Amino acid sequence: FFTNTSLKLLSEGGSVKPCQVQRDCMQNQSRITIEGSVVEIQKMLRQRFVSYIAKDDYYGLDNFKVWISDQGFTDQSYNDALEASVVIPVRILPVNDQPTIMATSAVLKYSQGQICHVDLILERRDPIPGLRCNSLSESGVPPTSLAPKDAFSFEDVDVRDRAWGNITVNIKVQAPNGGRLFFNATTPRVLFLQRIDEDDMSITSLQGSIDEINSVMPYLRFDADLSYTGYAPLLITILDHENSGGAHCHDTIGGRVCRDSSFTCPIVPCPTSEIVAMPDMCINVNGRGCMQWLSRPNMPHLLFPNRNRLNTKVVDLTVGAEAQCQLPETLNASTKCSFCRGIPGCNWCPFTCDGIGKCMTGKNKPTHEKCSANTFQIGLGSFKTTGYGRCGSEGVLTSSMLIPALIAVACTAVALLSFTFLFLWARRRHGGSRAYVLKKLQDVKRFAVKMKVMPPDEARWTEFVISVFLLGILALALSGAISSESDFLVETVYLDTATVV
Repeated sequence: FFTNTSLKLLSEGGSVKPCQVQRDCMQNQSRITIEGSVVEIQKMLRQRFVSYIAKDDYYGLDNFKVWISDQGFTDQSYNDALEASVVIPVRILPVNDQPTIMATSAVLKYSQGQICHVDLILERRDPIPGLRCNSLSESGVPPTSLAPKDAFSFEDVDVRDRAWGNITVNIKVQAPNGGRLFFNATTPRVLFLQRIDEDDMSITSLQGSIDEINSVMPYLRFDADLSYTGYAPLLITILDHENSGGAHCHDTIGGRVCRDSSFTCPIVPCPTSEIVAMPDMCINVNGRGCMQWLSRPNMPHLLFPNRNRLNTKVVDLTVGAEAQCQLPETLNASTKCSFCRGIPGCNWCPFTCDGIGKCMTGKNKPTHEKCSANTFQIGLGSFKTTGYGRCGSEGVLTSSMLIPALIAVACTAVALLSFTFLFLWARRRHGGSRAYVLKKLQDVKRFAVKMKVMPPDEARWTEFVISVFLLGILALALSGAISSESDFLVETVYLDTATVV
């Protein structure tokens, strides 16, 4: 066995050299150069030492170019080398590959009664008329908590080679009354069918092209039954409907794929009585060739290579107890906290989930979770607070409130110190703080009488109060504020919108 030492072929004047490792030049080569005696080369070909393997997933036309040279050994003077060449056409027949299913290996977890379906009795509302779904994201199959790469998808290497290359996907909930599947978005190019089998298990079927089916899989939701908890695995089955990519035919008796000289499907299979014994090819009297796939153990599919191929996969799914403290996805971020605090046994943690907040079980403190704390700095020290049960920073000391809080503390400390010093001074100079206060009140009163702001001690207070009262009544009477007429406040109530009358 030789390897080339130039870009030109040996038949075009190129050069070759013996391979140092003979096996490297014998296998997986697009061009093989052999030197040997005619007897040995004929023996090698007769015993089928040379085999042809087509490229993966390729079918169609190919050819062999065979070139032979006697290197002048058949000439008496060894001067003139005789050469011959021939091109042998090859047609690679399509073989139906098995479709594949890409699905997560994680366990899908849902809560009892986590509904997600369309209720035709409900009024129309956007974005989906009559949609009843507690959480579109958590009802997803798989839930959005899993990575996007875990979403269901399907692939078949040869199904797209035909314009009508459709597939069928069946997804079965393997638990009686365990729940059902729901698509919150569909396409008219995919046929959706759903039924309940004799074991009360829900089966959802999709028929269409593989790309169209893959496009709707992100909208798959699981609608948990209101009364079921436990294990409910999903059995996924894909069927390719004999879509191997090219024209094919097969003999259902004996596993022979039969072709005539034009490689078209024959009308009738090869009769056994007309077969001429050959290693892997039979020729009947009409010249029709029949490939016996069973005699070729290296073929990927030994029997009926173009029949329906299917694949299955099981995805684990469990339905747990009904979820608590779950908020509707339709709520605005500003109303989630107040809504959560209104649910019995629930309260709001404002700083968890990267500051978004979360509704947790437990009124005074979380029962099953940990409420993340908010950290802020004061000088070189750091402080944390959870603020559980509050909306955001409501009533919680945060970094934006540190400077005003420190100023308030400092002012309070100065006021307390000043009061203490004043108390000690009054006790030393006036015998006590009470005596000092009384003295100051007398000083203020004398100053006010002197400035004609307060009346003197001998003023007649009773007559003054009665006079002011009478003057007030006279002023009200003259202004018309006192009237004997009755005024009624009439309020219109619309019964079609009122909730309480």
